[in-house]
Amino acid sequence: MSTKEINRKNTNRKNTNRKNTNRKNKRKIIIPAAIASGLLLVFVVLLICNKYHIVIDYEPGQVITVNYGDPLDLPDNIAHYRGSIFNFGKKDLPVLLGDNVDLKSIGEHKTTLTASYKKCSASVPVTIVVVDKSAPVIELISDPNYFTKPNHKYVEEGYKATDNFDGDVTDKVITEEKDGIVTYTVSDSSGNRAVVTRTINYKDTTPPVIKLKGGNKIISPLLGTYKEPGYTAKDDCDGNLTNKVTVSGNVDSKTEGTYTLTYTVTDSYNNTATVTRTVIVKDCNAPKLTVSGDSTQYIKLGDTYRAPSLKAIDDIDGDITYKIKTSGSVNTSKKGVYSVDYSVTDKAGNTSTVSHCIYVYEKQAENKVVNPGKKVVYLTFDDGPSSHTQKVLKVLKKYNVKATFFVTSQYRDYKHCIKDAYNDGHTIALHTASHAYNVIYSSRSEYFKDLEEISDYVYDIIGVRSNIIRFPGGSSNTTSISYCKGIMSSLVKDVGVMGYLYCDWNVSSGDAGETTSTSVVVKNVINGIKNNNISVVLQHDTSAFSVNAVEEIVAWGLANGYTFLPLTSSSPMTHHNVNN
Repeated sequence: MSTKEINRKNTNRKNTNRKNTNRKNKRKIIIPAAIASGLLLVFVVLLICNKYHIVIDYEPGQVITVNYGDPLDLPDNIAHYRGSIFNFGKKDLPVLLGDNVDLKSIGEHKTTLTASYKKCSASVPVTIVVVDKSAPVIELISDPNYFTKPNHKYVEEGYKATDNFDGDVTDKVITEEKDGIVTYTVSDSSGNRAVVTRTINYKDTTPPVIKLKGGNKIISPLLGTYKEPGYTAKDDCDGNLTNKVTVSGNVDSKTEGTYTLTYTVTDSYNNTATVTRTVIVKDCNAPKLTVSGDSTQYIKLGDTYRAPSLKAIDDIDGDITYKIKTSGSVNTSKKGVYSVDYSVTDKAGNTSTVSHCIYVYEKQAENKVVNPGKKVVYLTFDDGPSSHTQKVLKVLKKYNVKATFFVTSQYRDYKHCIKDAYNDGHTIALHTASHAYNVIYSSRSEYFKDLEEISDYVYDIIGVRSNIIRFPGGSSNTTSISYCKGIMSSLVKDVGVMGYLYCDWNVSSGDAGETTSTSVVVKNVINGIKNNNISVVLQHDTSAFSVNAVEEIVAWGLANGYTFLPLTSSSPMTHHNVNN
């Protein structure tokens, strides 16, 4: 093939390729344009169909819970203004709550949520539930300087409880103290519970108290041995701390001087107490003064008084008998009561004194004594005879004094004393056979049964009927009320009808329960006699201490011009007020 033909073929081929390329390019332009036009048409259609409305993000009837007292805070973006297809111009809208919701009222409230924009609006029905989920608040009142003593109960400082719904609930707070912690608990009407605790601040600032027995200042004898009187220590928290007291200092009993002892104790909280005692060592013992014989002497008128022998020994000065001084004198030619005092003083000024009482008496006349009308004493002895009655008879015989014995039959081993007393000229009167109050005062018949028994008992011994009686406990006794009401009022009349004379007393020795001291009996009787022209003295010859007082009573009476007589039917019968 020639060159021309080859070139022509190549040219034809190129032309063909160019035509194909142009066709392809035209298709690339036409297809996209057609697609764009279609899409634009669709967009315009959709844009025309796009409708705007409001959407609220709550389901109809949805429950919204709010706590009482809190605001109803709804989210800002729960309502939207938007298109049905496109959201050009989308807008979040505020939501309005219906008017019929009271957030101060617990419970359910039906209402609506509403949103509006331009010409659109939407509403959703909802239920607002107001609940109380807030617990009360307990405020504790505290003083930083306040504390409680250990082992003591906590004293409340104070507290206040308030609730957002119930208000002040302080009065509903329950407190419990345990193991140093106070727990405060309170619940409101909705069942919300609050609990707070307080740790008790325990502290002890009070020191113990030390008490010194014998005082803070004592005297200790020279050359003697210092004896600690003792002490106690108590703490308001720890209790008895006596065994923890330490004593410092010493006392030299051989050297006169002033010494100081210090007593110290510390409690478990390091509070310390200290007291001191001053001990003065000096000669403080009085000499021992010995006077021979009894401190009371009885000297018959005209007899000789013999002074007793004397001795005085001092623990420091030795024998100082030569320093004894005597004061007082005795005139045995004149009846009376005399006092002689003996005293001695050592170099340190310590004095001992001994007093002797001397009765100068004259026996009552051997012949029948005449009632002088005043200063008369009727000694009477109840409840015997006993083992002590013979001593009474001996004393009475010594002074030729007559008395009256209101006898019983309780101690039959001594019934011979009734005969002895009768033979000595004393009056034997009737008291009771049994002395059993619950029997003799149970009825009138029982009393007279007992009285008849003692009357026969005495008659069998002395052969004489006695018509003078004394009621057990006296006519004024109230013990009888327990056994028979009004019996004493009846008996005081009945015994008179039956020919008896009853006699009480106007001077009591106190030996029936008030005292057991001989000196007190003497004092009681003498003081009583001084207050009466005629004295009926009550003693009991069943008590040794009372019997021991008889001689001094008689000697005093004789020395002071009193006449002692036995009771007779013509004697004045002292009567008490009847109390039953």
